[in-house]
Amino acid sequence: MADHLDLLIAMMDEARRIGLIEETAPDPNRAPAPAPDQENASGIDSFLRAT
Repeated sequence: MADHLDLLIAMMDEARRIGLIEETAPDPNRAPAPAPDQENASGIDSFLRAT
């Protein structure tokens, strides 16, 4: 599992390096996203909260 996470991080870093992903500051005028429903969270949501 850790190997998969390392690969994902490396892919995200490369995407940032070549400009596919822009680093931006949060917009202070935008309302925060609502909190996800803990009981109905999908597997990926649960995984992301756990990391």
